[in-house]
Amino acid sequence: MSLCVLGACAGSAAPLSPTPLAGDPDDRAAPGETACEAATAAWPGNPTSTTASTPTEGHLPGLSACIVKGGDVVWCGAYGHKAGGSAHAVTTDTPFVWASVSKLVTATSVMMLAAEGAVDLDQAIDAQLSFTARHPDGAAIRPRALMAHVGGVADNYAAMDGYYDVNEDPTLSLAQVNRRYFEPGGADYSARRNFVAAGPEARNVYSNMGYSLLGSLVEDATGEDFADWTQQHIFGPLGMAHSGWRVSDFDLDALAEPTLWEGGAWAPQGHTTFADYPNGGLRSSAHDMACFLATAARGGSLYGTRLLEPADLYEMMAPAYPAWPMTRAWVGIPRTWATPSPGSATAAPSWVWPATSS
Repeated sequence: MSLCVLGACAGSAAPLSPTPLAGDPDDRAAPGETACEAATAAWPGNPTSTTASTPTEGHLPGLSACIVKGGDVVWCGAYGHKAGGSAHAVTTDTPFVWASVSKLVTATSVMMLAAEGAVDLDQAIDAQLSFTARHPDGAAIRPRALMAHVGGVADNYAAMDGYYDVNEDPTLSLAQVNRRYFEPGGADYSARRNFVAAGPEARNVYSNMGYSLLGSLVEDATGEDFADWTQQHIFGPLGMAHSGWRVSDFDLDALAEPTLWEGGAWAPQGHTTFADYPNGGLRSSAHDMACFLATAARGGSLYGTRLLEPADLYEMMAPAYPAWPMTRAWVGIPRTWATPSPGSATAAPSWVWPATSS
C-alpha cells in the first residue's frame, strides 16, 4: 500500500482489481478504545539514525514520523521543536499543516456521500449545489472530473490570495468563497482566469479551487458545515483527536509553525489559514494521519469503524481517465519528498511512511 498524498481522487469505469487487505477484518477496538488507539502498537526506539539527525542536517526545526505496516501503526517518533527558536518540543500528536494532502480527506468525504447516494459523481455539480458553477462555455462540471483534476477549473491566484489569513480563521465562509469565484457576476469571477480554456475533461490541470468546490458539494449534500461533517464522520469515529481544519480548533502553541531558514537564522511564518480550506487547510498529527492510512490499508475500515467499502476505495485508486494516469487519489511518492537541501527554505514536516514489506 503506497502512501497517499496527491489529492486527485477519481472514480473509474474500470476499478483496480481487489488486492489482499492488510489486517484481520474481524479486528475490533476494545470497549472504550478508539479505532486509532486499537491500531497503534507499542513501539521501540528510533528507526534509524538518519531520521533522528534530519532536523539538524536539513535545517528543519522539527519533524514527526510514523510507519504503517500490516494495517497497524507500528512506530511513531518525534524530533526537534514546533518552530525554529521555539522551546516547545514536537510530539507524535503535534498537528502540522498538511497542505494538499488535505485533499485526501475531501475526496474521501465525497466518495462516502456518493456511496450513500447523496452525491452523484457524474451529474453536473451545479445541479447538486445551491449556486451556479459551470464552465463559461456552458459545459457541465462533474464531481468525478473535479476529483481527478480534469474539471476545467483553474487556480486564479490573484483572487485566491484574498482567501488567506494568518493566525486566525478567515471571515469568508466556504460558500461565500465559491460563490465569488464560480458564479458569473461574483466578486472574483473571471471566465478567462478561473477556468481552463479547453473546457472540462479536456486537460489534466491540477486545481485547488476544484477541491474547494467539492467542499461546497459536501455542505449542500449534507446541510452541514464541511469541517463539522468531517469531524463527525471521519476524525471523530476513527479517533483522530489531533485533527481539524481551523486554527480555532487548536491552541496555537500546540501547532507546528511553518518556519524558514534564512540567512543563518529561523524565521517563523505564522499559521496560514484558507477560506477555501478543503483544498489544503487540514492540520493533523503524524499519528492521526497514520491511522487514516491504516484505514485505507485495511480496505476502508479500521478496527470496526468503516469509512468506505473496499470497492469504493479501489475506485478511488484507479485512474478515472486512463489517458491521464495521475487522475487518481492514492499516488505513491518518494520518502524524501520533504527533505530539504542545506540552507533551503522549509517548513517543519510531519511524515507517514508505509512499510515496504508485509
